[in-house]
This record gives sequence, structure tokens and C-alpha cells, in this order.
Amino acid sequence: MKIRYTSINDVYGNYIFNFEDNITGIKNINDFAVENIKSSKKVSDSVNTLFSKMSKEEAQDYASNQSLPTMATNVIFYKALDDLDGQPDQKDILIEYILDENTFGIKNINISNNEHEKDIVFKERIKSKESLSLEINLKNISSSDLKIILEKVDQIALQKKVENFQYKIEDEKENLLFCIEFQKMGEYISLKFPSKS
Repeated sequence: MKIRYTSINDVYGNYIFNFEDNITGIKNINDFAVENIKSSKKVSDSVNTLFSKMSKEEAQDYASNQSLPTMATNVIFYKALDDLDGQPDQKDILIEYILDENTFGIKNINISNNEHEKDIVFKERIKSKESLSLEINLKNISSSDLKIILEKVDQIALQKKVENFQYKIEDEKENLLFCIEFQKMGEYISLKFPSKS
């Protein structure tokens, strides 16, 4: 699987070639998104620091003559188009990271509708004030599974009761698949994957 920021049919974006719809593919997308967000924030902070040292007129003139980001924009991943005629549209979006334009925090992760959704059985295991272990009856996760898991977490909504909350998603053998972490009472979300040893 390759992810490239490139132009297809004059539309620039993050395109995924040979998409691997499994936990490894999802981790690669998430890693790419997080790095993209970090580098954009660094550029934005530098530009805004520069603006703060200019007069209002100088800042407006500088802003109109450059294309560097001064605020966050959503990070969208498209599947590579089979047909090189036409531009990507909603049906070509695999996953979208919705960002807070001021803080660059991830507010939501939208996953396109997949028709291959399956029933996932959830069991709550270890619960504390700041975390919950959720056992699922899957060994591997596809993007449509991730969508169902995120919807389940939204229904449980424990992240809205404390400042920071973590859902540990585990298989039936108690192996950690990944974590969903929330900050600021559910305002920001992040996905964390275990490092392979």
C-alpha cells in the first residue's frame, strides 16, 4: 500500500494506491495523517508568529502572496481512481480526519460507508474512571469495522464525563488491537496502535 500526496485529474490530495483494508493499512493511514497534521501545525505556527511581528497591512500583503497554511484543514484520503477521467468525489473518500482549524486537534474521524459491514459483538471488560477495555469478536479490523467501533464508542460516551478517556480495543484473547483516546471531555480523538516488538 502506498499513500502519496499528488494530483489526479488536477485535484491534489492524499491518494491511497493498493489499499490494504486491514489494521496495518489503517495504522499506515493514521500515521500519515498524524505526521501531516504535525508538519502543517509547525508551518502554521511559524507563519502566525511572523504575522504577529508585522503591521496589519504588512501581514495582509504577505498573506495574499503566499499559500502556506495559517489554520488547519481536514485531512482527506481518497482511493486511487480506476478511471482517470473525472475528479474524485464523495464516493472516492476512504477516510477523513476532521480538524479543529485553530488547534489542529482531531475532532472526528469519518469513514466512508462500506457495504461489507458485519455484526461485531462487544464485551466490556476492565473499566475504570479513565479507561474501558472493549473485547470484540474479530482478530483483524477493516475500515468498515473501525467505523462500527467508533459508532459504538460514541454510544457508550464515557469520554464525555472525564477530561481524558481511553478505550482499549482487544480481541477475545485479550490482545490489544488499538486504542481510541479522547481529550477535553471527548472534544478531540486519536487512534494509537501498539508498536510491534
